[in-house]
Amino acid sequence: MCGILGTYERETTPEYLADFRRALALLTHRGPDRTRVWHGPRIALGHTRLAIVDLSESADQPMSDRSGRYRIVFNGEVYNFAELRRELEDEGALFRTASDTEVILEAYRRWGAGCLERLNGMFAFAVYDTREHKLFAARDRYGVKPLYFARAGGHFSFASEMKALLALGAASRPNWGQVARFARGWGCDTGGETVFAGIEALPAGHSVEVSGARVTLTPWWDVSERRVSVPRRFGDRVARFRELLTDAVRLRLRNDVETGVCLSGGMDSSAVYGLARKLRAAGEVRCATSGQMKEFRVFSVSHPGTAVDEFPWVERCVRHWGDDEPVSVVRPEPGLLPALLDELVWHQEAPVWSSSVLALHIMYRHVSEQGTRVILEGHGGDELLGGYPYFAAAAVDTYAARGDWWRTWQAARCLADTRNPAIGEGGPSAGRIFLRKFPRLPGLRRWVAWQARRLRENAFRWGENPFSHLSRRPTEVTAPPTTRSYLAPEIAGEISFLLGEGAGEGLSPLRAALLEAFTQRILPMVLRVVDRATMAYSVESRAPLLDHRVVQFAFSLPEHDLVARETKHILRRAVADVVPRAVRRRRAKLGFAIAEREWFNAPVVHEYVLDLCGSAAFRACEFIDGQRLRADVERCVRDGFNWHDTTRIWEGLNVFLWHQRFARPRAAAAQPAAVEPAPAGC
Repeated sequence: MCGILGTYERETTPEYLADFRRALALLTHRGPDRTRVWHGPRIALGHTRLAIVDLSESADQPMSDRSGRYRIVFNGEVYNFAELRRELEDEGALFRTASDTEVILEAYRRWGAGCLERLNGMFAFAVYDTREHKLFAARDRYGVKPLYFARAGGHFSFASEMKALLALGAASRPNWGQVARFARGWGCDTGGETVFAGIEALPAGHSVEVSGARVTLTPWWDVSERRVSVPRRFGDRVARFRELLTDAVRLRLRNDVETGVCLSGGMDSSAVYGLARKLRAAGEVRCATSGQMKEFRVFSVSHPGTAVDEFPWVERCVRHWGDDEPVSVVRPEPGLLPALLDELVWHQEAPVWSSSVLALHIMYRHVSEQGTRVILEGHGGDELLGGYPYFAAAAVDTYAARGDWWRTWQAARCLADTRNPAIGEGGPSAGRIFLRKFPRLPGLRRWVAWQARRLRENAFRWGENPFSHLSRRPTEVTAPPTTRSYLAPEIAGEISFLLGEGAGEGLSPLRAALLEAFTQRILPMVLRVVDRATMAYSVESRAPLLDHRVVQFAFSLPEHDLVARETKHILRRAVADVVPRAVRRRRAKLGFAIAEREWFNAPVVHEYVLDLCGSAAFRACEFIDGQRLRADVERCVRDGFNWHDTTRIWEGLNVFLWHQRFARPRAAAAQPAAVEPAPAGC
């Protein structure tokens, strides 16, 4: 995992190379081990290295092939590099290092752009052809690793983070259409646009070739067009899913540095942890270079005494294995919010969904301080397998439209159970949801009433009441929550075209919701947030659930394998032996979060937010309705923040702080105090 920077068709004068090195220094947090620059007459490539596989200097970048024709800079990991290396050696290839970088370079030399189909990993890389003076760059299938570029005056520049391109002169003017997309709940990380007018993103699953003034973008992967055949029997599908996910975990545990697993107590991270434990017991967790067996550590976050504390579920997962494996736990405090906010905004480069992102930064900083460089996580499971309440709502619509009453009833029960009153979610009972689809069928009404009585009797028999949270009747959750934006109306009206509109045409409501969440609405922002939060502290995050074999298998499954009586139905069955029954039976959805309500109600945060809203810069801000936002803050300080207040107010404050940090001239050139500059002489 590293930082990459390059310029093409730009005269590499001593003055420009000095600017180039200063821009590269802004990426040192992504690669603190070594920094290197290579340049030719009209090309410059820079790399900051976080050594993960083959830690020797011979694996440093920019790297050339044996002939000297090709030069590569690469950010990410190719997990199947050892298997590809053997294939290439069988064809006569010779290698000088044990790195995955050289495998990519040799694969490109032999197979050209066709090598992308063979790579199992997360990657963004660029290869320069010194003979043809051409540049080829590519990004992984789902956009796990970032790649941005800017073009002006016949020059082409690319980088892992936008701040480096801003430092090279890319226009920092806000792209308000993308900011408005964020305010509408669509994120700002989809497609080729970014929050800056002068910077573009290479879309996920795309490559770009630059030759002279010609820039050609080519899609090489589309998740919706890569269906695979799946077994007919559910049990066989479960077995195949387990096989694929186990191998994905095995490959991601293979590296040459200290490794950890992030365990939140949710279904996805518990599955990854359980399979990792199984592999370790079988002696299949090994170093990439030496092949020796290795261990991994377990990390978690706890918010004691709050509704979002999941640590008791973490303890259940660990106890499931009958030992006392230590868990390294970080317990964030509200006083960290003012101290870390500038660092968060600088690293993230664009607005984020809530202050819960602070929890990620705090945890990854702790992981780094413990000497761990690679962390396995459960990211992508919710978007892939239908983990959010609104997927259950889409399943209700899907099954009802087909007249499949039994699955409609099961999905209605799933929806009622998945909503989490601890974070302000609620809605009608399963029976009410079901009957709304059949308002004129009294027989079905009687049947649902009988089912409801039976459920109550069973619940009370086991000492729990699944209907206790339905004593009040808030609005049903049927879609990702939206809030009234604090953006000025003229800004909000500039919203970019919503790529999701019409993208799911011809698909069932559930399949359309899954495709939209995975490719546009949710996952792209999650991936950007995790990349920046981990790289801020030189940690590499790996997500087994985003292995392309797992993803394509999941997208090919029948819908009821995903959302039935429970969300993530096939995953819960596939890991039944490695995840405690109590964790598998958890249904109320709780994303990775901090105790936002408690944090925002802390005096130190009250003081910070009030000072911010009262600052001269905030009062002079024209793109935020500052008067309304400050009035809401004062009301919440007086009456107390709830979950919805924290999300809504965070949005306005985050956009303001982002603009202050980046959109003003030269704003990106200054680093927060916590970030070390690049070593001299890079």
